[in-house]
Formats: sequence, structure tokens, C-alpha cells
Amino acid sequence: MNDRGPAPILRDATSLAGVLLETLDGCPAYRVLVDRVCRRALDLHESVILALADDDRHRRLLDADAALQGLRGLLGLARDLSVLSDDDYLGFAEQADRVGRQLGGWLRRLAAADTMP
Repeated sequence: MNDRGPAPILRDATSLAGVLLETLDGCPAYRVLVDRVCRRALDLHESVILALADDDRHRRLLDADAALQGLRGLLGLARDLSVLSDDDYLGFAEQADRVGRQLGGWLRRLAAADTMP
């Protein structure tokens, strides 16, 4: 982190985890799915925090990407089962896409740095 505040990817991953937890909290239907969605969002959040602080950023970013991919699949399932409304799903998918674009950019920068002489 720096004096300008948290990195945009951390801000967005935190926001995504927070709104998912708030929206799905107390949902009695499909408790296992809801728990898994929330756990996956927290896995993503933790991986981003560790990537920002760890020397092994590439591995942490790959962990974050895997968590995000799993979260996207679970969100689609939650929508299909009417655990999430279409509007909630679209909002969460947009946030997940924003995090995904940042992860992709970060991974591309690391890959380019690895190929520099």
C-alpha cells in the first residue's frame, strides 16, 4: 500500500467480498452454495492482499485468478437457482470483471518483466 490509499484491485476485491457477504447473509435457501460463494470471495480478497505484500506475487495472483474464476461460476449457479436476482448477479459480475481486468493486467506486467533482459 502507499500514501494514495489501497491499490484499486484491493479496493474492488474488498468491495466485491463485502457486498456479497451483505447480500447473501441469512439466505436460508441453498446455504451450502451461499457459504461457498462467500468463502470464494474471501479467498480472492486474501490472495489479493498477499499478492500486494508477498515476494511471490505471480503465484498469489494465480491463486486470486483461480478464486475469481470459481467465484464467477458460483455466482452463475446462484443466479440460475434464484439465490441471486438477475440484477444482483449483473452487479456482482461487473465487479468481478473489474477485478479480473486488473488481475490480467498485473499478470501481463509481471510476465513482461520476466522476459526483459
